[in-house]
Amino acid sequence: MKAQRLREALDTMAAREGILGIALVDTVTGMVWQATGKLQSIEDVASAATDYWRLYQRTKHSFEALGVLRVATLMHGKGQITLRECGADILLITVSTRMGAVDWEQWKADHPILVEMVNGM
Repeated sequence: MKAQRLREALDTMAAREGILGIALVDTVTGMVWQATGKLQSIEDVASAATDYWRLYQRTKHSFEALGVLRVATLMHGKGQITLRECGADILLITVSTRMGAVDWEQWKADHPILVEMVNGM
């Protein structure tokens, strides 16, 4: 039941304007918990994107003056990847068309709800 509610929340987010796909990924293993969206390769992209986060984890001492990384946005030629922690050792990975196409305020409002669901699993 909890997994189904989590899936429904992700499906709702993935259906929003400008979002190509959303996934929850284990930061340690890169294993995709759940993924949804229009992007056929969302699972592959999400799993690979955890490497960006792990790189930060290995080198975070270099960024101490900036504080803890909260969100990482990676701009690619045809879209972007946004990474944010979403519970213990889980990343919320959002693939979108471009910054201006997504309602990021709604995305930020959805985040704590997802964290609660993930932590409750």
